Amino acid sequence: MQSLQRNPVALVVGAAGSGGATSARILASRGFDLICADNDGRSLRAICDEVSATPAYCDVESAASVEIFVHDIAGRLG
Repeated sequence: MQSLQRNPVALVVGAAGSGGATSARILASRGFDLICADNDGRSLRAICDEVSATPAYCDVESAASVEIFVHDIAGRLG
């Protein structure tokens, strides 16, 4: 049976901010598949478009938002 290789996956929370966006750019340049999360939809979309990442909404100040986010990501990654 042949093994399928996948790129490593990284999750960047706070991706719309300057530090998160920089991290996303570095990880993308190193071949990671990215899931970028933030609560600023417009800025999140911009960085996701730039680095070909999957966007995910998450407001880390809301326990309910974080719980939904975790379940969503777990479902996507298996």
